[in-house]
Amino acid sequence: MTITAEDWVRRIEEVLDKFNLSKEEYWKDPDKFYENIKDEEIRAFLWWVREMC
Repeated sequence: MTITAEDWVRRIEEVLDKFNLSKEEYWKDPDKFYENIKDEEIRAFLWWVREMC
C-alpha cells in the first residue's frame, strides 16, 4: 500500500486533534513542536505517525 503525502498529513492532524494540539503551531516548525511535547504518550503517537506512516 502506498501512502500519499495527503494521507501522511491527515494522519498527523488526526493525532493533533486527538490530543487537542494546534495544527498551526505544529506546521510552523514540526521538529521544534515535537521536541517541546512533555507527555510521553503524545510523543509516542506523534513519533509513530511521523516515522511509520
